Amino acid sequence: MEPDHIFYRMPPELIVKIYKRMNDIGDVKATLSTCRRAKAIFDEHAGAIAKSHLLRTIHPINVKLMVMAVASRDVDPRDQKSVEQFFRSYIWRAEPWPASYITMEMVAALPFFYGCMNLLFERIWIGLWREFSGIPPTDAELARVLRTFLMIETATNLFYRAPGKNGEALRRAPHVEWVDRYWEVFSHAEIEVVLKTKPHYSGRFEYGTYYPKDPLG
Repeated sequence: MEPDHIFYRMPPELIVKIYKRMNDIGDVKATLSTCRRAKAIFDEHAGAIAKSHLLRTIHPINVKLMVMAVASRDVDPRDQKSVEQFFRSYIWRAEPWPASYITMEMVAALPFFYGCMNLLFERIWIGLWREFSGIPPTDAELARVLRTFLMIETATNLFYRAPGKNGEALRRAPHVEWVDRYWEVFSHAEIEVVLKTKPHYSGRFEYGTYYPKDPLG
């Protein structure tokens, strides 16, 4: 009886648009279970759908870092080959990236990242950027806050935290040469903000390498 389902009477392009315009990931999951065609079309266009959801929430300049912050969770800092593979797959890889790099897992992670971003803004950003005057932060300011958090989150995953939900925190980065290569990607101004931000993380990023060029060290 499944061919009688409404999704079998709709063109794939329209179904993709519906997925892109859904309110949240819960709506997407619910739709996936309605019929095989709904899931097949989603699977074929998952990257484009996920990117659409991300761009409704975050600034385009942060999409690449959002991908790296999530993908770096699978890297084992103790395994140099694991770190190097991440660099080759993401940091050193020219854009545009394959559509498969952007996943709904990243969309699901947005509430966590935005929670951290808001905390970061409340604790630090007002003092760094301007005196508090009751004026709401601009979109550009919030994008910079999120970018700083994603930079630190990626570095922590790559060098100071073993993979897994309860991954071991490492006091020193096992392969310090990769730490320097990571921070060389960013501008001096971005690194300065990371340096000013570090003392406010309440121990979350205290596990540095003591490597002089490492902002987290």
